[in-house]
Amino acid sequence: MKRILSVFGLLLASSLHAQESLPYEHTGVITSAPEQSGTIVISNQTYDVDLNTQIHGLMPGGELGPTPVIGSEIGFNMQLRDDTHYITEIWPLDNNDD
Repeated sequence: MKRILSVFGLLLASSLHAQESLPYEHTGVITSAPEQSGTIVISNQTYDVDLNTQIHGLMPGGELGPTPVIGSEIGFNMQLRDDTHYITEIWPLDNNDD
């Protein structure tokens, strides 16, 4: 019984640690696609993007990654530049509702 509890405790601790070590700090849903103006709307908040914004996915380096679609959930990192919120990285999250 002690072993079972110990294993359960280790599994719980490792799953909590995995949640804390996500590569992105924020999540949201794309409510407007990127525009020519260099903005994207995530959960009704406007952010700046440009060609330096990294979109992570399953594509090898140098290949075109997945294009964010309206309604997609994403993880992202941002920084403040000249009083605007700039998206530095985007991760498409699992959007399957199966």
